Amino acid sequence: MYKTLVDNQINELFNELYEKCISISKKNNDEEYSINKINDVISRELNIRSKSMIVDVLYRLNEQVLSEPFFYDVSINNQFRRLNLIDSIPKEFPFSFNQFYYNYAYRNTRYIVISISLTVLGLLLIIKETKIFSISTLLMSIIIGLSIGSIAFEYNVWGPKRRQAHFELALNIYLKDLRDSYFDWFVKIENYFYLKVDEFKSIK
Repeated sequence: MYKTLVDNQINELFNELYEKCISISKKNNDEEYSINKINDVISRELNIRSKSMIVDVLYRLNEQVLSEPFFYDVSINNQFRRLNLIDSIPKEFPFSFNQFYYNYAYRNTRYIVISISLTVLGLLLIIKETKIFSISTLLMSIIIGLSIGSIAFEYNVWGPKRRQAHFELALNIYLKDLRDSYFDWFVKIENYFYLKVDEFKSIK
């Protein structure tokens, strides 16, 4: 039953989270700030929405169970209601999750590009000073220009675009796994609810 109740709500929730998180990452160049902000948004939204969604599901499950002939007896019905499963179960099973973490792997490429460019510039200076072999001024100027251009391109164009692409991929994977965990949480709570119902019936 939970699937028909919450599946669309969960998809909508995580689509909204993805859009909010992507917006945060695009507006801020400071990745540490973006990650902290994203975790704050995810934590706040899930804490608020999870409580309302799970209470709604439990309420509907509760009403469905109470409609069974077993609970037609007023005394049994009242005893079951006193278990107050709608309030007690969410407290026993709060939704917990790991925060989003981005490993900054893209920086390795930046270091490689810059290191190669600086190495080339260094070698050119050594060649010029030691005169190990001759190299034309034009060729040296071209190589220096390409090296400096590579560094500038890495910082201003290639690096930021690659960073954003990697960041969005990591965020997408994280939210997909989180959505699966969130859905599993509803499954566990529904199973636990029916377990408590069966326990109640077994002693009556």
